[in-house]
Amino acid sequence: MAKQFKITTPVDGYTGVIYGVPISSGVGHTDDPWLAQRFKEGGYTVEPTGDNEQDNVEDGKPDANSTKAEINAYLDAHGIEHDPKAKNEELLALIKE
Repeated sequence: MAKQFKITTPVDGYTGVIYGVPISSGVGHTDDPWLAQRFKEGGYTVEPTGDNEQDNVEDGKPDANSTKAEINAYLDAHGIEHDPKAKNEELLALIKE
């Protein structure tokens, strides 16, 4: 699977493993939207990579069966401002706007 999210640590140059994600010189990558959300909530910078656009076109928009992490990842990838702790219904309403 493509590396969908670039994770940047708040500590410049950090090298190690966080949440099972290898970090080198302050940067790591993951394809797991749940992990991306955990990093974001922990103060890390999370950026979608170019691979996200293609994946989202193939996967379509999240729906009522999607997890909160999947919905948040979609919103992040599309630059839609949101409260990651909002209810799924509120997050899905932002996508339909």
